[in-house]
Amino acid sequence: MNKIEKCPLCHSDKLHAILEKFFEVPAGLTQEQIENEDVPYIDERLWVLFERVLKNREPSKFNIEHCQACGFIFYNPRFTHEEIIAQEELLNVLLAPKWQRGIRVADPVQRKGERAKRIYNLITAFQKASEKYQRILDYGGNEGFNLSVFIKKRKECFIVDFKDFWHIPGAHYLGKDINILDDNHVFDIILLCHVMEHLNDPGQMLHDLQGHLREGGLLFVEVPLGSFAEWKHMPDPTLHMNFFSEESLYKALRMNGYDVLYMSTKYQWVTHYKMLCINALACKQTTTTLTKYKTTEQQMDPADFFWYLFRRTPLKHTKRTLLSIIKR
Repeated sequence: MNKIEKCPLCHSDKLHAILEKFFEVPAGLTQEQIENEDVPYIDERLWVLFERVLKNREPSKFNIEHCQACGFIFYNPRFTHEEIIAQEELLNVLLAPKWQRGIRVADPVQRKGERAKRIYNLITAFQKASEKYQRILDYGGNEGFNLSVFIKKRKECFIVDFKDFWHIPGAHYLGKDINILDDNHVFDIILLCHVMEHLNDPGQMLHDLQGHLREGGLLFVEVPLGSFAEWKHMPDPTLHMNFFSEESLYKALRMNGYDVLYMSTKYQWVTHYKMLCINALACKQTTTTLTKYKTTEQQMDPADFFWYLFRRTPLKHTKRTLLSIIKR
């Protein structure tokens, strides 16, 4: 882990610590339990982190920092890329046999078709009719469910993901990370869904992916609205280490050479449940960029979420609010 003095997105030193959090190895948990019992997933992650990666059972303190310049919220100290990869590799080694023996059954992804269609419809709404895109990369795409509509449209679809397991028919697996991409790997569309919150240097990822996006191509980014409340409640410092708002995501894209064509925050299906997400569509800087976005301060305010839900489902949300008041 490395303690940093400047924002990892904009490199400003205008940092403000908004919370201290302590994490420690789960008490009494053994390797035998990890390998043979259905242990809570967060406990497994913390055990691997302290016992195998950090090799230190002492509690670790993290500051949650808010950059006053770009609005980015993040854990400090920062895990290195090597530490993040080491934890994921160890988790795979320890947990894969449990899945194979049926000790744990993975929850099925829900509404994957709905999500894939939402992404496809947004991208095609901005794609010029004259541009017949053919090559799509889902970076961090797991099984590749988000590519399903593109595959049905006979597009050439690729996945880069740390986990090399079953992929949907029609999706071609390229390798573990961006290092396997060379100058010949150029794409018309790149999907970056729920990846940026895990990276020790998310700005560098945006910069590197631009080199694999053709002129006129589109980058779709989806991240949790971490600035709302997630930064307060994250139970594992390696699960998410970055917490975005529209402001910080917008500025990250602009600083790394993109024009922002679309940005919104919506309560939407991801894999197993609904959550507040920021959706952004960008291209290389060639045109007029979007200039409106919500600030981090706005999106940290619970009232912003309240009015968002109220506008969507006024009757349902009014009933829920009244019930919560009555219970008090």
